[in-house]
Amino acid sequence: MSQHNDEVVIVGLVESSHYTVQFYSLQDGTLSYENSFPAAWATVQSACIILRNGHMVCFDSTNRELQVANLREGNVFQTTPLSVLTSEDHKFDITQLELRVAADDLPIVILKLASDNQLLVSIEGDVKVIKQFTKETTIGAGDLPDDKIITTVTQVKESEVEIWCFNTVDGTEIENMKQKVDIEQNHGSPEKVSVYLFHKKDQQLSYRVLLETADDAVTMIQQSGGRVIWCREEGLAHVAVVQMVDLPVSDTEAKFEDEFGGKLQISVLEMFVRRLNTQFDQIKSYVAHLQRRLKHGSHQDRKTEPSRVVNHDDDEEYLTRDEFNLHKMIIVVSKSGKVYGIDSTDGSIFWSLFFPNLDVFQDGDQSKIALFIQRTTAHFPNPPQCTIVGRYKTSGMTFIHSFNPITGKPSQLFEEHPYGKELKFKLKQLSIVGIMDSDFLKPILLLDDTNKVHLYPTSSFNIIKENIGSVFMFTAEKETASMSGLTLVITANKKIEAQEIWRIKLPPTSKRITGIYAKRATEEVHSLGRVLGDRTVLYKYLNPNLVVVTTEGSDAASKARLSVFLVDVVNGAIVFSMDHKRVEGPLYVVHSENWITYQYWNSKHRRAEITALELYEGKIQKNSTAFSSLDAIDSPLVERQSYILPSLVQAMAVSHTEKGITNKNIILSLQSGGLVVIPKRLLDPRRPTVPLPEHREEGLIPYLPEIPLPYLSFINYNQSVFGVEGIHTSPAGLESTCLVLAYGLDYYYTRISPSKLFDVLNQDFDYLLIATVVVGLVVAAVITKKLAAIKSLNQAWR
Repeated sequence: MSQHNDEVVIVGLVESSHYTVQFYSLQDGTLSYENSFPAAWATVQSACIILRNGHMVCFDSTNRELQVANLREGNVFQTTPLSVLTSEDHKFDITQLELRVAADDLPIVILKLASDNQLLVSIEGDVKVIKQFTKETTIGAGDLPDDKIITTVTQVKESEVEIWCFNTVDGTEIENMKQKVDIEQNHGSPEKVSVYLFHKKDQQLSYRVLLETADDAVTMIQQSGGRVIWCREEGLAHVAVVQMVDLPVSDTEAKFEDEFGGKLQISVLEMFVRRLNTQFDQIKSYVAHLQRRLKHGSHQDRKTEPSRVVNHDDDEEYLTRDEFNLHKMIIVVSKSGKVYGIDSTDGSIFWSLFFPNLDVFQDGDQSKIALFIQRTTAHFPNPPQCTIVGRYKTSGMTFIHSFNPITGKPSQLFEEHPYGKELKFKLKQLSIVGIMDSDFLKPILLLDDTNKVHLYPTSSFNIIKENIGSVFMFTAEKETASMSGLTLVITANKKIEAQEIWRIKLPPTSKRITGIYAKRATEEVHSLGRVLGDRTVLYKYLNPNLVVVTTEGSDAASKARLSVFLVDVVNGAIVFSMDHKRVEGPLYVVHSENWITYQYWNSKHRRAEITALELYEGKIQKNSTAFSSLDAIDSPLVERQSYILPSLVQAMAVSHTEKGITNKNIILSLQSGGLVVIPKRLLDPRRPTVPLPEHREEGLIPYLPEIPLPYLSFINYNQSVFGVEGIHTSPAGLESTCLVLAYGLDYYYTRISPSKLFDVLNQDFDYLLIATVVVGLVVAAVITKKLAAIKSLNQAWR
């Protein structure tokens, strides 16, 4: 479909037969003209475009012919063989074939046959080639009533592009408009070019170029001076995965790790000398810090532009952990293959890396890249390490790269491969093991399509061998709604393979799996049970191997149906299942501790609903030490309840704190632009319809189907946040505080306190009063002691 003058043009195709063209009026929608064009070569893969002058242009890749038809006045396609257009017709790559319009108002098309063979073809009158480009370049066009030019942008170096301008009539170069421009690094090759022509005050023709690069960044270039006016990192709007990393402690604080000698046996005197050296270094660091503050001012006063890269290399102290661990490094991996290190304080980009060969794993309508934190900043002097695993773009094999999340520098194994490595196998499944090796690295298991397991790093083989009996994996076939469990075995040649130990096929009403949701591996559980009103304890069902599997299907009446299964991925048991009839997605799921919350759309009542499940072992705890899926355990008690939400949801998450003591909050991103927190106790499935004394003793809220969303629960206040794709939460150093990042088209970062700031003094705390009281008590104690001594002495002399 295309717009032509005051009409809408609709083109229909009958494969290997003909095209049907219909013109509809924009005024009243009536059919004004209809025509048919024979096209025995046409398929759904044929590249076709419609120009403003009413011509339709197609490229027949089978016969290598350019087909052009006048939709209003003609009735057949005019055929031009590719050999007539260019003598280099052998430079043809079907995977890179592209046909597009050079500019909306110009009857010129760009035919890309290969990366180094592009044709600029005029469709006005006879089909002819204006210019052929034999270098890898990106082509755009700009026009004014009296001036029309073709612009090409070619990457010369990683941080330099060259701009050429050509006449649209004969393709001659315009010398005075050629220039080289320095752009920022880590942007990749140019992908699209838009040109804006204008006349300067002296009536000299000039231009501005809007350049889109391979990392989805958009750069505005001005001809005058060949400078970049601005650059926007639009890749941040297409996020594949997000993580938050703690910053390292300062060098002086890190020296406390070695104060007692670590693994070395040193004397008390040497410990004392190390303590003196450490404290002396702290004094020097504090003096240097004061000098920088007086010279440059506080970092909190900086006003940085979030979309630009900020260089803090001259101030390493800024990249150290603060007192309450509120300052984080946010690692964002975009779907275009770019990794960003973002400062949580002001949203500025500390560093960025672009991997041209990193591609996403396409899982239905979801695009995924794996990002693992293999080593945190807690293991000084070992640097932290993150690892990215994706699909290698050119071969479809596995891409892997490890880097320091604080600086962005590649890890030691990748210093010779700064743009990542290609692993010669196709990835089927992967997971990170919670056991650390001697270098404090958590191994990553990579399962290929032949069920062989590859380790990264390979030096962790002995650790996996020692714990081979407690490591399991699982796979899922979404289209067939089936799952299988795998255990690891070591072969005779000391290779690791995966053997299937169970397989389940979900019920026939579940046509396909839409999502699998596991608990966060680093989640802390503070309370193992729940105290009831009669003072008994209801113990939580804390199964670390439990995942939530959601499926969509239809019943016998072809009504939409949504099912939720709780599956133990070690033994393959379906612990619990629940069906929702006449319910549709998208489905948003939160899985934490012993409870699950998921939100969906009820098509019968046309409203958003949210369901809460809680699992309990009962009033007797089966195993108080460690949970094992291999032990015979009775089915858990499941409490369930549904509620009505007054607004549609586009993302959902749960708050996380360091020790798990703080109450949980559910964080919702509403389609209306709000970020709202709901206390978990409002979604308690045990809320009674008729409250009894024991319910009031337990503190349960009486059941009401509607969940209120008061204005005080909106954490983004009056700043609307749209296009949110996900919410990531991370614990702070304060147990009361959780850090929240909503990401997508808009970004919003804040911190919440679900149980208020119980571990921080209030801002209006009266320090003077408490200091006065303490000093008064000390003085009173000293005076009282003196008087008591005098009294005792007097009594002794009597």
